[in-house]
Amino acid sequence: MIYLHLTGSPPHLDLYDYKPTLVKLDGQPAPDEFIKGKRFAFTTGTPSLLGTRREFAQYAKGRLAFGRDPHLHEVADEMCVIKSMTTDQFNHAPAELLLLTGSPRAGRPSMGSWATYGLGSENENLPGFVVLISSGVKPNGGNSSFGSGFLPSIYQGVQCRSKGIRFIRLDPPGMAREVRRDTLDALAI
Repeated sequence: MIYLHLTGSPPHLDLYDYKPTLVKLDGQPAPDEFIKGKRFAFTTGTPSLLGTRREFAQYAKGRLAFGRDPHLHEVADEMCVIKSMTTDQFNHAPAELLLLTGSPRAGRPSMGSWATYGLGSENENLPGFVVLISSGVKPNGGNSSFGSGFLPSIYQGVQCRSKGIRFIRLDPPGMAREVRRDTLDALAI
């Protein structure tokens, strides 16, 4: 299975989740029923609504509405778009943790950990799942985004970097290869 989580990519509201009412109310103050009695980090006063600036059109047999993108609509019939999931998490780290672990707080096993725990792995000498971080910047949720939580650490994702040492702790700095081999042999691994 390949799962892509594209931090910093265009939002769903600009790609495939057209909200005509939000576009119509663009720039207006948020209605009281959305903000009354709630505390928001980094927000003071009454925030304004922001609708997409993209034009949408319907594509595919399923008549999905997509923002004008040069290629996304070409694969519309091959996509599965789920629009029924909602959350009240709007800050990046808790929202990302909720998406990847089912909880907005650190400490729960990630989706990859559960998949590896439940399905196992055909690999004997390789990790059950690998995390590719192309920008060199960790996810907003930190290592918990691909961590094993309360499951044994063998189910944790192994981070692969795009620069420098590809796999962290595969070749610990300051430890000669022979010493590392002796350590692993002593542990009978």
